[in-house]
Amino acid sequence: MRYSEPMASLSLISSSRCNMKCSFCYLHKNKSFYEYDKYLREVWRNGEYIEKVKETTDKMGIDPLTITNITFWGGETTIDLDDIIPALPKLFEYYPKIKRLWFSTNWHT
Repeated sequence: MRYSEPMASLSLISSSRCNMKCSFCYLHKNKSFYEYDKYLREVWRNGEYIEKVKETTDKMGIDPLTITNITFWGGETTIDLDDIIPALPKLFEYYPKIKRLWFSTNWHT
């Protein structure tokens, strides 16, 4: 498949907690991830997260028109959809060429 436009992906951390406790996973074994998750939920809710993403891509000189894919990862990404969904219009405003949103998930939410 050939693309006529340049494309780039952003990987965004949406959560650092999970609703499972897999033996091989580190998230539920380290309390600092619970604190980090509280922070993540707050910045997603107040809109600061998307603002910081935009600020970072601007500082890196990334053309927002080249961002075509967004991947959400970290813990169970769908666990905080109520915080992520309200932020999506701003994300699409800043990166208007988005074609795909990817969520890594365990399908247990």
